[in-house]
Amino acid sequence: MGTVEISKSGTFVVRKGSTVVTLRVIEGIGDTSSIIVCGWVLNNVPRSDELNEYIAYSDVSLYGSLSLVEADDPSLCNIRLFDTLLGDYLDQGEVEASVLSAAWVSDRLDDELQVRFGGDRCED
Repeated sequence: MGTVEISKSGTFVVRKGSTVVTLRVIEGIGDTSSIIVCGWVLNNVPRSDELNEYIAYSDVSLYGSLSLVEADDPSLCNIRLFDTLLGDYLDQGEVEASVLSAAWVSDRLDDELQVRFGGDRCED
């Protein structure tokens, strides 16, 4: 599945190919929980109307949905691939499949989107 680390905040970090996938457990209502799976596609991408339109209207992913996340520099943003799993009845195979899917899609998109919009891949 790749190298798994745990950050200081308790987020699981998996490095695979040129990307990173993070898993964060969040509490729901009552005894429920969810896992936010996040594939890091690109960092520090210049903001543009073309990028906003691409994220809003493209249907490039067989897994999850693309979102823009703020970067430290307000003229830049980060592209992330998000999915949510219900955590209450999860098994190891489902988590592994989700991580591998997020890594595969993010790894495929980072090269393509970097040429089109700029920014840095996780391995850069």
